[in-house]
Amino acid sequence: MNPAMTFPTALDKSHIEDLRLAASQLTGAKRRSFLAEMTLKYCHGSARLAETYFGWNRNRVEVGLAPDRTGLLCQGDQSGFGGNKRIRERHPELKPCDN
Repeated sequence: MNPAMTFPTALDKSHIEDLRLAASQLTGAKRRSFLAEMTLKYCHGSARLAETYFGWNRNRVEVGLAPDRTGLLCQGDQSGFGGNKRIRERHPELKPCDN
């Protein structure tokens, strides 16, 4: 094993728990960005090491690391496809009331 890829020793269990809690409070791109920053700082940029050390999803960490590599930020589609549609979008046959 590469000596640079060993577990970081700078963090104790309480710090790891704090990082896990902080990550759980974030969502979407902010969460992936946070995971990527902590992976770069404490795990030498290794998503596999972050998965083992912090228990984070390796694929999510890799997506968070992608902007550094590609320059593109991955965004979700939730805002465009989630939630309730407006009544006129669900029922176009309805006519507006004139009061």
